[in-house]
Amino acid sequence: MSGWISNIRVSAKLSWGFGLVLGLTLLLAATGWYAVVKLTDRGLKVEEIAQISDYTKDLRIIRLRIGKSTQADAFQPLQQTLDRLATHLDRIRAQFIDPRDNDLIRQQQEAVNEYGKLLKDLATPDVDQASLFKRMGQLGDLLLDTTQKLIDSQNTKRDTDAASAKTLLSLVATLALLLGALAAWVITRQIVNPLQHTLQAVNRIARGDLTEKLTVTRRDELGQLQSGLQQMMLNLHELIDGIRSGVIQVASAAEQLSAVTEQTNSGINNQKAETDHVATAMNEMTATVHNVARNAEEASVAASIADQQASEGEQIVGEAIAQIQRLATELNQSADEVRNLALRTQRSTEEIESLVAGVQSGTQAVASGMDSSLQLSESSVECTHRAVSALENITGKVSIIQSMNQQIATAAEQQSAVTEEINRAVINVRDISDQTANTCEETAASSNELARLGHELERLVERFKV
Repeated sequence: MSGWISNIRVSAKLSWGFGLVLGLTLLLAATGWYAVVKLTDRGLKVEEIAQISDYTKDLRIIRLRIGKSTQADAFQPLQQTLDRLATHLDRIRAQFIDPRDNDLIRQQQEAVNEYGKLLKDLATPDVDQASLFKRMGQLGDLLLDTTQKLIDSQNTKRDTDAASAKTLLSLVATLALLLGALAAWVITRQIVNPLQHTLQAVNRIARGDLTEKLTVTRRDELGQLQSGLQQMMLNLHELIDGIRSGVIQVASAAEQLSAVTEQTNSGINNQKAETDHVATAMNEMTATVHNVARNAEEASVAASIADQQASEGEQIVGEAIAQIQRLATELNQSADEVRNLALRTQRSTEEIESLVAGVQSGTQAVASGMDSSLQLSESSVECTHRAVSALENITGKVSIIQSMNQQIATAAEQQSAVTEEINRAVINVRDISDQTANTCEETAASSNELARLGHELERLVERFKV
């Protein structure tokens, strides 16, 4: 039975439960209303019966007032009261179902009819009024007696109805209480117990225990809740497994990243040191290039001066050659004159050979010296020509050296500019290396923090039992 009840929706169960309670409440209210209506009807009937007694008393009072009067109009109030009583009896007779009550009312109607006949007889002259009044009194007593019996009957029935109403109300209340308790027990068992099982499962999940599965045998809202909770447990199980494996991988990767970051940081520090060495070397090379450029400029200036001096030396040598050539020419002319003079002297002194023999020998010595001087002069001229040729070669080489020095100076200036640019680039590289080193340090710190968080997350994940 509980199986198909478990598959009914909770809203339907609650509707049925509250509907049952409401129906029992309506039944209880209807029972009470029925009892009240019956008691009220009994009260109304008692009032109607009491009205008969009042009419009967009015008849007796009016009859006593009439006394022994024989006037026709004296009996008119008595007739009116009697008519009202007869009408009242005809009206209330249909309200009574009990045969005994109907018999009593029939007796009252017969008494009223006889009372009316006696009242007509009183209007005839020479009638024995005493006997008629006596009979009227007996009929009045009969009316009062039957009225009292009707009242007693109605009171008895009222008491019976009240007891029946109490019994019925007690039964209905007991039945409502039992059915209400049964409905409450069924609904509570169908709602509270699954909620308790679900709450226990939630508490296990809150404690991190995902090992125990939740058995779902219902198809109502609570069964859907348990199914959703079971699916959540499965999802959490998969999630925790994934997080656990991911945490292990993250922790391992963080440790590897930390080691790689430390190696990178060490390499960057080495690169920074090498960059500093390169920057120092570039500064020294820049200074050397500046020195080379300066020396090249000085060499170019010196070459220019040497070229100028070579040009001046060439000019001086040319002038010396010209002077030597003039001297040689003059020597040649002197030698010719001496030869001529010697010939003339030889011819003139043949005669005085003995006198000028010494002069001749001296003249020959002079001629021989002049010849030697001429040979020396020619040799000097030849050496001078060779010196001029050498000076021209020197001048050409000096010009080439000067041109090369200018090219070297230009190249040195360009190299100096390039070296300065490289030096700036090296400085930038060093700055970038510093920034990279700082970044690596921050990355290393972040890696360590990530590794710590990974271990912390792993410790937290270990709280769940899967």
